[in-house]
Formats: sequence, C-alpha cells, structure tokens
Amino acid sequence: MRDVPTWRAGVIVLGLCLTLIPAVPAGAADPGPAAGPSAGSARVAGPPGPGHHAASPALGTAERIEPPQRRGRRLQRGLAAGPTGTRLHRLAHDGRYRAVTTPPPTGRRLRGPADDPVTFDECADHGGNDHYWFKNRFSMCYREQRPIVYLARDQQGVIYEQGRSLVAIEFIGVAQHRQTQINFGVRLRHLADHNLPRKTDRLRINLVCANHDTTRHSVCDRDPQEPAGGTELTIQQWQDRGGAPLWSHRTGTTHRVPDDLYQDEKRGYFTFTVELTLTGPLGGTSDHFTPEFFRCDVADYVATTPRCVFHHVSSEIRMSATDTRFAESAQFIRDAQTDITLTKPGIIGKKVPGKVGERPLTRLISRYDTTRSKIASRRKIRRVCQKHWGLNYITGPNGQKRQCDEYPLASTYENAARVDNNTVWDYAVRALNAEHNRAAGEFIEQFRGNDHVLDGDPFYITITP
Repeated sequence: MRDVPTWRAGVIVLGLCLTLIPAVPAGAADPGPAAGPSAGSARVAGPPGPGHHAASPALGTAERIEPPQRRGRRLQRGLAAGPTGTRLHRLAHDGRYRAVTTPPPTGRRLRGPADDPVTFDECADHGGNDHYWFKNRFSMCYREQRPIVYLARDQQGVIYEQGRSLVAIEFIGVAQHRQTQINFGVRLRHLADHNLPRKTDRLRINLVCANHDTTRHSVCDRDPQEPAGGTELTIQQWQDRGGAPLWSHRTGTTHRVPDDLYQDEKRGYFTFTVELTLTGPLGGTSDHFTPEFFRCDVADYVATTPRCVFHHVSSEIRMSATDTRFAESAQFIRDAQTDITLTKPGIIGKKVPGKVGERPLTRLISRYDTTRSKIASRRKIRRVCQKHWGLNYITGPNGQKRQCDEYPLASTYENAARVDNNTVWDYAVRALNAEHNRAAGEFIEQFRGNDHVLDGDPFYITITP
C-alpha cells in the first residue's frame, strides 16, 4: 500500500496532572517491536461487558483498618508495580485493549476518536472483569460497585458491623485536544443501605498520578488551586450530591529522557489510580483501583490530536471490501490475512501480521528507518509484481493504471524488506487499481495520525464485508 507523507505539527511542551475539583472540563460532556497475542470485542477491545465484574472489597472492614503511613506505603507499592522498561513502552502490544475505528460513508472525512469523548452515562453501561473500558485511545472509563461497612465497638470491646451502604463509582478520563493534559472525573452514586446505618463516616476520593519510568525525569504536577489529597465528605454528603461528578486535571511534564531513539519526542510514561479512604470512629481503611497507564509526548509527525494517550490500548482500523474508494486494496488485504496463497509470492504455510488476535503491525516513521527498509521493501515488491504481472504491470486491462500494492505496509516494522525467512511471517503483493491503492494509503495514514499512532505503536487492520 502506498504511504503518503506524514503530517507535521508544531511541538508543544509536555505536561500532565490530576486531582478533584467540581468543574466540567472542555472536551467531556456528562525499534520495531515483536508482538504478543491480541484479544478484544467489536466496539473496543477488552474484557467482557457489564455483569462480569470481579467483586470489589468492602471499605470499612476491621481487617483492613491500618495506620495512614502503612496505607501510603501500600499505595506507592501499587503504583510502582507493573511493567517497566521495554514492557512498559510496548504495553499495547499485549492486545488486551483495542480501540476500533470504522470509516465513514463515502465522501465524508474520517473523524478523530478525540472528537467523541466518553461520558459518565456510557461508563455506567460498560466495563469488564477488571472494570476498565476504553472508548478509544483518548477516553477511558472505570466502573465498580463498592460496599461501605460501618463499624462500631460494643461495651465488651468487640467490633461489629453496624450497617452498610452500597455505592456505584464511575471514573473517566479524557485527553485534551492539542495538550498534554487529561481531564479526569469521578462520580459516586448511592444505591442502597442495610440496617439503616449512620452516615457520618468520611470518605476521601483521591486521584493519584506518578511517573512510571524511572529512566526519565517526568512529573505529574497538581494544580495549586486544587485540594491536596483529594476530596473528603461524609457518606451522607456524597449521597446528597446526587451523583454530581467531581472533575480534575493534571499537567504532566517530561524534562529529560535517556539517550534513546525517541529522545526528541519526550515520551513520558505515567501511572494513575483512584484511592478511596474511609475514616470512622475506629480508624481508617483504604483501597485503590487497579492502576493503569498513559503516555504523553511532543512528536511532530502526527496531527494535533491530544498529546496524551492511554497507551495500554492498541488501534484497529476497519475497512470495507465493498467501499468503492479502495475496494481492490481492501480485498487484497483480506486475501493476504485469510489465505496468503491468493497473493504473491503466496508461500504455503506463511501468513501476514495485522489480523486481530495475532501479531499486530507496528508503525515505522522514515526518520527512524535507519536501514532504509521502506525503500528496500518497495524495490522488493516491484520485482515480485514484474515477475507475476510483467514488466508493464502498471497498465492493466482496458488501460487501467495499476500500482504494486504490498501488505504489510512499507511504513511498518513488518515490511517486506524486514521479513525473516526463518519464521512463519511473510508479505503479500498484488498489482491493482492505482486509485484504490492511493485512497487506501491516504485513509490509513489519516487514521494513524488521528489515533496518535507513533513510531513503534501497534495497530490492526480488519476488513469487513
């Protein structure tokens, strides 16, 4: 597939932060890696939908009461856990979450996923085994139901459960357009009470963010006007809010990165979570959501989409084999993914990457192509076209102009020049309609720009009927 020149944007200073303030944010309404396995659903990849949540531990149980210092150390250990180094940088390659982009009808321009931020109502309807749902690479959602236990001590000093409440917590994050900023919101909805409990226990909700890559100097700064340590109210006061959300934003900054391939892009890697602390007459108990990750950068070769992405999420583009703009090219990709023998060289037993559930494609930007493999790949596939369609393959039946199309794209780390003949992975070639080839290349390039796909980022291509 013919690649079009990458679009260059102005460089913006990197930043990110978070805490809770009651203000609605703008944009939110109510080298080449080897890949791992992939999985996902039709809309956005991830675990199964509502009704499959793992049970969330209750806040307030006697076994969980501990001193503040111990709670703080436990939170820091939770934030520091998880992937580091190359595994952190290539997190989306695990295929756990996948954001799906479907092309618009003919004649309409592809809208960027940042134009469709997640809302709280959407969050209430989605989720999975680990509670997370990513609408796209710029919008995340976490939802759970959490029991709150009210403890008391009888005259003999025995601690007992006086009552409990059940609350629903929804937590969303929306990356902001042209900024290295994410706006986060949390809302708590009261669901039920048992044994008519007192509601004077105080619940603190604190949004926490930290640098997750110790090899670089990145910080998540709190806005000075926002309360330190989050927002604390009694359970009754939370209930009286009627589910009104609390909003926060953070500006994270990467000042220094190691001497690596992407030094000029200032890629910063952050972890975030929400900490819940319940304080009653007998002391405090706390817990936090499973931490997740985002990345911010100042790369200048993608469109002015948000500069931060939830980088555990890989991208998937869907193209129709009957779309008149690029039907021949889409059909070629489908043949390559389903039966490589329908293409050339078409070696039995070989296959191509980029199919959901298998190895993803990874984007290759020319400035990082130190071996000039993109040029070598195009030379290689032209020789295949000449061998199978003749030296004059550029002229098809009835004088139709043709081009030599290739899959995977030359602008991927899986291109034809990078094929290792000792593995099952290969490439596919076909001479096809030049306009279809050009339109498909432009469409995929626009998609990768809109989705903020950087060099080394994974993506999939799915061909629909």
